[in-house]
Amino acid sequence: MATAWVRGLALAALCLPAVASAASTKASSELEERDGTKHPASLAFDGLLTTAWAESEAGTGEGSWLRLDLDRATEVRSISIWPGDLRRGQRSLRENGRPHTVTVQLLDGKDVVAEQEVRVRDGAEHGPQRIDVPLQGTARAVQLRIDKAYAGYVYNDTYITEVALNLVDGPQADTSRLQGWLASKAGVAAAQKQEEAAIELFGRISTAELGDREALDTLLDWAGDGAPFLRARVASDVPPGFRVAALVPDATAIQALLKLKDPNAIPALERAALRSVGAEQAKLEAYVSYYEAFGELKGGGRRSLPLWGTEGWERGALRSFGEPMGVGLGEDGSIYVADVANHRIQVFSPEGTVLREIGLGKPGITDAWFQGRRRHYVAGKEPSTKEGGFSTPLDLDVIKGSAGDELLVIDAQGRIQWMDAEGRVLKAWKVRGELAPVPGVGGAAHLRLVKKNVVVFWGNEAIVFDLEGNETGRWTVDAGAPLSVLVQRNGRLVLGFRSEAANYGLDGYRYGTVLTEDDLPLGREAWDMVYDDRGKLWVVTDNGWAVKFKAPGREDYRVRWIDIGVVCPRAAVRDDQLTVVASGKVHRVDALQTRLDAEAAAAEAE
Repeated sequence: MATAWVRGLALAALCLPAVASAASTKASSELEERDGTKHPASLAFDGLLTTAWAESEAGTGEGSWLRLDLDRATEVRSISIWPGDLRRGQRSLRENGRPHTVTVQLLDGKDVVAEQEVRVRDGAEHGPQRIDVPLQGTARAVQLRIDKAYAGYVYNDTYITEVALNLVDGPQADTSRLQGWLASKAGVAAAQKQEEAAIELFGRISTAELGDREALDTLLDWAGDGAPFLRARVASDVPPGFRVAALVPDATAIQALLKLKDPNAIPALERAALRSVGAEQAKLEAYVSYYEAFGELKGGGRRSLPLWGTEGWERGALRSFGEPMGVGLGEDGSIYVADVANHRIQVFSPEGTVLREIGLGKPGITDAWFQGRRRHYVAGKEPSTKEGGFSTPLDLDVIKGSAGDELLVIDAQGRIQWMDAEGRVLKAWKVRGELAPVPGVGGAAHLRLVKKNVVVFWGNEAIVFDLEGNETGRWTVDAGAPLSVLVQRNGRLVLGFRSEAANYGLDGYRYGTVLTEDDLPLGREAWDMVYDDRGKLWVVTDNGWAVKFKAPGREDYRVRWIDIGVVCPRAAVRDDQLTVVASGKVHRVDALQTRLDAEAAAAEAE
């Protein structure tokens, strides 16, 4: 029985379409630059990411096409596309045209076997990319049509660097001939000679006082597009459309670049990552993010920043990667901001200058983010688990006392630190819990001082501590993780959820609804609640509305505090002066004056 089953598999395999062993290329047009550089269709299937096909039609090439004809019916499961001109990384991407929308087709003669329209992110903004398109069928040709293109900053000719079949899914071409040669005496000797050459180039660069540009360029070429001896063998032994997978980056060249720590290596490392898959791709992408951050840090940052901050890591800049930044007002009007991804608290004056930073260490490169990792980036302070430092501070509460402001801060590691206004730690303890906040859910961590208790919302769990950090109560929030948390004068809590706000006791008992869906502005995704200095309730939304209530459910007035949308706003209010932290800066709005101006404009229009 087993023998028959195996024989059946073998017969089935014989029925599967073979992978092409040869192919030919063509295009609707092919660009020849003024200096004589040609960009024929064949360059889009040669496995190299420093060569490319470019169309030469009028405009941005909409309607132009690129085609690979296979020598036999071939099983296709995925098509990978490298859009734009990657020769010089971001620079060449910006200078030349890039596909915006392409249609990918699998063809059998004149019949369309499978077809998919693909929208491409603009490489001028997002950088080099590979698009993996799941598209299945048995084809004798693969065709790409440019339906729409982004115009280049200098030239309008649209480029496609490479196209590959089955890179991420599906059968690859037979490389036994290539692998046999690599294992042969000649192949081993060629690999050894290549390694020695890369080491020699590294030595030249390391010992030269000002480096060696020619040697560096050679290493960059080998790291991004593979060793020259391998390119030659791949060109003869692997059919067009399947060469990327066989042309692995030169490992010795990559290691040399990593030791040199030269940001000029970024384009080559990007190309190496774009031709890799799985764990190897992730590793190379990590190298790219590190070098991008290294170059940013090495540049020293911006010397002059606008008042109230901007996106970044320098003193006075804010960085949150889309997460909310807790905010509170000091007794003297100063603004405390939980600068999430910069692992610090920043204190702004009422005029918008930075008074001080609270945290440990100096600016540095990190990939720390909540309990996990993200792409490397420059942070204003090093993430720290030491007393007085922070690792992703998520929320804060400003406590006004006779001796000055004090702070309660919670970070993503569940550490609560009670500090004075200068950052000296007065008390510290940790939240005990199995669940922890994760990025991308709008914060999911809050803490507030409630009379002689500290209440922490850790996801959808509420944990109550006494002032010494001893846990005295714990309950599950029935409506899920709150978006915002307020403390009433009677010691009860107001929790804001997606479409309502409700009143809770410290024991978790729900007393009733404070705001309903009808009380909240339409079109919002996220919103925050805050009491002003007179105890009036305000709601601030991510689509630009601020609403003041005379009492819960009784609106006083509403104004547009910003004309564009923001992500996860956090607010504080005093004397109708609205402070909102969102999108990398502190926004200050005189809400009452904005209301009066709007009413005057409406009256004048009548």
